[in-house]
Amino acid sequence: MSGARKRRVGDLLRRSGALGAARRLRAGVLRRPALFILGYHRVAAEAPPFSPLTVAPAAFAAQIGYFARHCDVWPLARLAGARQGRGAPRRDTVVITFDDGYADNHANAAPILERHGVPATFFVSTGPVRRGGRLWWDELRDALAAPGAGSALAAAALHGPVADLLRAYLADAGGRRPAIARRLLAVLKRAPETERAELLASLARSGAERAATPPPELLTAAQIRDLVRRGFEIGAHGVTHASLPTLAPGRQAEEIEGALADLRALGIEARSFAYPYGDAGEPGGAVERLLARAGVRLAVTTEERATRPDDAPLRLPRKVVSDQSLGHLATRLERLAWSR
Repeated sequence: MSGARKRRVGDLLRRSGALGAARRLRAGVLRRPALFILGYHRVAAEAPPFSPLTVAPAAFAAQIGYFARHCDVWPLARLAGARQGRGAPRRDTVVITFDDGYADNHANAAPILERHGVPATFFVSTGPVRRGGRLWWDELRDALAAPGAGSALAAAALHGPVADLLRAYLADAGGRRPAIARRLLAVLKRAPETERAELLASLARSGAERAATPPPELLTAAQIRDLVRRGFEIGAHGVTHASLPTLAPGRQAEEIEGALADLRALGIEARSFAYPYGDAGEPGGAVERLLARAGVRLAVTTEERATRPDDAPLRLPRKVVSDQSLGHLATRLERLAWSR
């Protein structure tokens, strides 16, 4: 079923009342309430090609309003007590989280959350906060948007699937670019760090001019502190947003301990972690042991399902929210709730 058709079906189910009836039967009559952790990324009016997980402010406001009316909304930290038998969910419950640390989380998402009295956790990749700069996919997007990018790519003499995708991206007039960008992200996000760095360096060395548009803005230290002051939780998301299982043990420790240290320098003792790309490695493996040793109590993946009582606290599932209508999202959550 196409994305557009899923939206139409979901919206029809919500407007007809069928979705609400299914929820009341499951959570009320059958006493099977579900608890979901939801993962957002950006909340902005426009979605850049390399930021496909962007939700428009109006859509985000509709979703948060729906959850505030029909669910309990917990802070992530409350799950630690609930998992020890203190205060199990009485009805459908959601936990709102954000990944990466874009400034639109502060400018657009936080006011909507406050308007509805909804808590949230913001997982921050701390490298750009500490040293400035951007995340690697934003650097790539800007390199491809720069005047002379095609000549730079030719001069870089790149070969292989990544080079083919880059050429297809530059050759397209715009209609297929988001799909090509998603394929590039899928290939590059688990590529060795050195390969990504060399790709960006090759494009820079080959003479592409700087893009005219400013790079996407990430959260500043002041904005992070302001979110804490307003009652939101800050969690760690690595330093450079690297896929932890792909790294050597020393680099894994740098990403985990470095991110926690960066937040500690801002006066924040983070106790939660979001795995970049949802990559947690082997269950109970080296990555989880490093997190436990560092004092992290809860960690979230991107496994799409409701939580279960026996979920490991450092391997909690999370439904990632893309650009979808309220009806589509609510229908998907209801299906997942029934299929637990």
